[in-house]
Amino acid sequence: MKFALIGLDPQTMDIARAVAAADDHQLTSLSIEPGREEEARQLVGQLGDAAPPVTTGADGLTRLWQSRPDCLVLAAGDDPRAVLDNVRRLVELERPLVLAHPLHPSAMVYYELELVRESGPAMLVPYLPFRWHPAVRQLADGARAEEAAAGGPLEQITLDRSVGQLTRSGWLDLFAGDVDVVRLLAGDITDVAAMLGAAPDEAPTSLNVQMTTRRGVLVRWSLTAVEQPPAGQLTLVGRRGSLTLSLGATQPWQLEAVAGQRQLLETWPAPDGQQRLAALVAVLQQLKTDPALSQRLWQDATRDVEVVEALEKSLRKRRLVQLNYEGRGEQEAFKGTMVSLGCGLLVVLVMIAVAAGAALKLAKEQGLDQLAAWVAKLPYLALGVMVLFLLLQLLRLVIPVKRE
Repeated sequence: MKFALIGLDPQTMDIARAVAAADDHQLTSLSIEPGREEEARQLVGQLGDAAPPVTTGADGLTRLWQSRPDCLVLAAGDDPRAVLDNVRRLVELERPLVLAHPLHPSAMVYYELELVRESGPAMLVPYLPFRWHPAVRQLADGARAEEAAAGGPLEQITLDRSVGQLTRSGWLDLFAGDVDVVRLLAGDITDVAAMLGAAPDEAPTSLNVQMTTRRGVLVRWSLTAVEQPPAGQLTLVGRRGSLTLSLGATQPWQLEAVAGQRQLLETWPAPDGQQRLAALVAVLQQLKTDPALSQRLWQDATRDVEVVEALEKSLRKRRLVQLNYEGRGEQEAFKGTMVSLGCGLLVVLVMIAVAAGAALKLAKEQGLDQLAAWVAKLPYLALGVMVLFLLLQLLRLVIPVKRE
């Protein structure tokens, strides 16, 4: 499979290294934004003979298309307009588009991209390597969750991470990937409360997040900055037992059951670039037979970013944040707008009716027959406005129905 890389970030660079090291895949082009030339040179040096041509600026898209890639890989960006413009241009090439996750820390960007995906044959695939790991897939199939609960429902999830010093965007990206797995195992998150061991604009030395899900599962996510290789531990707790999955960066991942005594259930090799690439290729192959997979993955990715936004809001306001999931899309936006306008219109019409009644009485007392006749027409004018507003509701019929 031929891959084309657009932009640079840790996720896209990980994919680039894995593709370059694979015998059956090829990196055909690398397009970067101005100012990233030094990073591009370093990456090209790491890739050696497998390094692709590097383009910068306006000719990047033309050169990219000339390389005839099978899949496009887009890096995250800070400018929402640039991110949206890049996606809109790239989907015109009618190739699967793998997007770093989170592509942008704003859920509004994800909402707009959902409309882009729905408006044409765009295949947007968020990069979710943690979700695609075989250990997580095995936990998510339901059998392991039942085993963790030892005959009862899943009650609690804890996910502890220890990493080196990360930038703010780095730990938010880590949180987004972990939240995706938590949601896969326990359902949508409804409440988020966070505590940070640093100033809000600094990289944290420790971070604790408490969450609850629609299924009533309690979730605790923690991050600790330590001077040692990154590691983690995912624990599913039931009524009479638990499952623990170790998440070492270089050590094998081990799944253990604890129900009175500890028992090793299964072991997987530590994930590396080749394993993550193989999982991504498997998803791209699945898209050919199940195009709706893109919609499901994108909706999950959007939910992840909504939780990330709730985390940042909780840290900023120092309080619990609730997520309502009231619906998205043009239909929902239209209904919400009409409800707001309808409420405002009713208030205005009531005020006009009161004012018209007082003015009519005063005009008759003062013998102002012409003014009284004009004021007497106001109720009919208000009725016409209300009828026109109700007819506007028919515009909902011209909004395209959301494809499932």
